[in-house]
Amino acid sequence: MQEESRFENVLKSFRVRKGKLWTQERTVELISEIVDVSLRTYKSWEMGERIPSPEYMKAIVAVFGLSQEDEDTLYRGVAQVPPRIHNLPFAPNPLFTGRQKQLEQLGNLLKEGSTCISGLGGIGKTQIALEYAHRCYQQGVYRAVFWVDAAGKATIEASYLSLAHLLDLSQKNEADTRQVIQAVRQWLETHTAWLLIMDNADDLGLARSFLPVVHQGHIILTTQSQIVGKFAKQIAVQEMEPGESLRFLLRRAKVLQDDGSLDDVTADARKAASQLVTLLGAHPLALDQAGAYIEETGVSFDEYTKLFRERRNYLMHRQGTLEGEHSDHPGSVATTIVMSAKKANERHNMAAAILIFCALLQPDAIPEELFQFHLAFQQDTIALHEGIATLLRYSLVKRNLSEKTYSIHRLVQAVVVDMFQPESQKRWKYWIMWAIGTALPRNVLNFKNWRIYERLLPHALLCITWEDVDIRGIHDLLWRVALYLGTRGRLTEAEPLLARTLAVTERHYGPDHSETAGALKNLADFYIQHYDREEEGRRMLERGLAILEKNPGNDPLAVSRILSSLSQLHEKHGEYEKAERLKLRVLTEMEQHWGADHPDVAKYLGTLAEFYIEQGKDEQAMPLLRRARETFDRLIAAGKADAEDPYIHLSLAGTVMLLHHQGRHKEAEEYNLQVMRAKERLLGPAHPDVIADKKVSISFLPKLGMYAEAEALKAEIRALESDE
Repeated sequence: MQEESRFENVLKSFRVRKGKLWTQERTVELISEIVDVSLRTYKSWEMGERIPSPEYMKAIVAVFGLSQEDEDTLYRGVAQVPPRIHNLPFAPNPLFTGRQKQLEQLGNLLKEGSTCISGLGGIGKTQIALEYAHRCYQQGVYRAVFWVDAAGKATIEASYLSLAHLLDLSQKNEADTRQVIQAVRQWLETHTAWLLIMDNADDLGLARSFLPVVHQGHIILTTQSQIVGKFAKQIAVQEMEPGESLRFLLRRAKVLQDDGSLDDVTADARKAASQLVTLLGAHPLALDQAGAYIEETGVSFDEYTKLFRERRNYLMHRQGTLEGEHSDHPGSVATTIVMSAKKANERHNMAAAILIFCALLQPDAIPEELFQFHLAFQQDTIALHEGIATLLRYSLVKRNLSEKTYSIHRLVQAVVVDMFQPESQKRWKYWIMWAIGTALPRNVLNFKNWRIYERLLPHALLCITWEDVDIRGIHDLLWRVALYLGTRGRLTEAEPLLARTLAVTERHYGPDHSETAGALKNLADFYIQHYDREEEGRRMLERGLAILEKNPGNDPLAVSRILSSLSQLHEKHGEYEKAERLKLRVLTEMEQHWGADHPDVAKYLGTLAEFYIEQGKDEQAMPLLRRARETFDRLIAAGKADAEDPYIHLSLAGTVMLLHHQGRHKEAEEYNLQVMRAKERLLGPAHPDVIADKKVSISFLPKLGMYAEAEALKAEIRALESDE
C-alpha cells in the first residue's frame, strides 16, 4: 500500500500545500461557507477515521481550488478507503509471548511486497500473523483485515464468498463462484489500507491464483513451505528463543503470572522447565501441550520430563489448548506432524524414505553426501532431489546451503520414528549404518580423511549405540571411530569405545577368533601408550599373539602388528635385544608382503632408525634413514606418495636426533620444525603433544640464535590459550 495515496494523506497534503495560514481551523471556516462542517469532523477526515460525503467532497475541491488531476487523486483516495471491518477468526491470544523480532521483520518486509511466514506445523506461524493483524488493526494501520483459510481450493473459495458478503458486494449472491471471486479481487485492487492473510497456504501456486495482480494493500501468507521463490519475501520461523520459550512454558503452566518476573519462580523450577524446553525443542505447540498438562494435573516439570521419556507417544498425541483455540492446528503435535508427513509422501513417494533416514540420525548437520551412500537413494538422483524439495515444502527438514547439510526437528524425529514398526526401523538402521561405514574412509590415519570423519562422527557415534542391528557393522564402526578419536587425542572418548569393541567382537566372533586378536591389540596399545596400564596391555598382546599363531586368519600382517606392539613394550623397559629381534622380524614380514619400495615399509624403516639412534647406534640408523628418504623421493616423483603427507616427516624424525649427535644442532632444529609442523597437521594445533613439543623448542631455539622461530611458537601458544 502506498502511504501517499491514502485519502487522509492526500487531503492533508493539499492543505499543507496552501501554506502555514491554512490550519485545520481556517480550512473548516472556509468549507463551512459552502456546507456546514465541524472541526471534529474535519479532523476525523485527516486521521482516516471517516470519509467525506459527496457534498463535502465538492466543497473541499472548491475551497482548495484543485486542478482536474488533483481532484482525480482525491476521489481515488476516497474510493480506495475501506470501512473499518475485519473477519479475524480468533481474539488476541493472551498467552502470546516474545516473537518481537519476527513481528518487526514482518512490518518491514510488507512495505516491500507480499510476505510468507514459513515453518514447521505448530511452530507459531499463525500466531505471529494473528498477533500482527490485531495490533495493526487496533492501531489503525489497516482499516480492513481479511482472513482466508488457504488450506485448499474449496476453503479459499468459501472464504472469498464470505468476504463478498462482509464487503456487501453487489455480486455476493451470484451463482457463478468465479464472478464472486473476481469481484473480491477487484475490490482488493481498487482499495487501500487493507491486510489480507492467506493462512495455511502450503500450495503457494494455488493461493497466488486467487490474489489481485495489482494492489495497494498488504498480503501475508502462512505456509509450511520453505520454497517461496520470488513470489514473496520470506520469514522463516524457527523454534522459540530460549528466554521466550521458558517464559511461555511457565506462563502456560500457570507457574508465572503474565506480568511476572522469572525471578518469581524458584531456581529449581526454572532449571527443570529449561530442561523440558530443550527436550521439546522449544516447539510452541509442544510447550503448550506440556504446560496444559502440568496445569491440569499439578505434576512438576521434572515429573513431566520423566513421563515424556516414558510415554512420549501418548503425550504428543494429547491436544493442547493454545493451537486448538487460536490457530488452524486443532490437533496435537503428533497429529500436526503426521498430517504433514502424509501430505509430503502423497506429493512424492520418496519423501517417507528420506524422512525416516533423517529421523534415525542425529538431528543436526546431516551431511548431504551421506545420501549418496544409501542404496535407497543411489538409483535416482533426481527423485532424491525432488523428495527433499517436497520435505522442504512442509518444513519437515531444513537445509543449510553453506554447510551442505540438513537438519530435522527433534519432535519430527520422534513422531516419524513412532510411525514405523520396530522391524522396519531395524532394517533402516542396518542400511544407515552400512551407508555411514561406506562413507567413512578405511584409512583413518590419513589426515586428509579427517574432515569426512568430523562431519559424520556425531551420526556414527549414534549408530554404535544401537543394540538391535547387525553386530558386524557396529564392530567395524566402533573400531574406526575409536581409532579416529584416539589419533586426535580425544582419549576419554576413545577408551570406552575400544573396550566395547573388544566386548562386541568376543561376543560375536568368539574368544579365539583373529578379529578378537585385533581388538585385543588395539585396546592394549591404548592402555600402554596413554594409561600406563602396561601389564594389562602385555597380557592382551600375548593372548592376541597366541590366538593368531593358532589361527592366522586372512590377514598376513596381523601377527606383525602385535609383534610391533610387543617390541615397543620391550623397548620401554630397556629390553633392547628382545625389541630388536621383534622389529627386524616385522620389517622382514612387511617387505615380503608389500615389497621393499612400499611407503609403509619406508615409514617403518624410519621407526627402526629411531630405535637405533636412541641407543646411540647411529651407524646402524644412518643407512635406514637414507634408504627411507630415497624410497619416499622415488614414490613422490612417481606420484605414488604425497609430499605433504605428515607421516613422511614423522617417520624421518630420527634425522633430528642424528644431526644433534653429529653436533649439527641448528640443522637439527630446522628439521625439527618441519617435523613439528607435520605433527601439527596430523593432530591439530591444540593437541597436547603438539603444544608440549613447541614448549620444548621454545626453551632450546634461543640458544641456537633462532629467536624469530621461538617467538613465532610463543605467539601460536598464546593464541591457542586465548581461544580457550
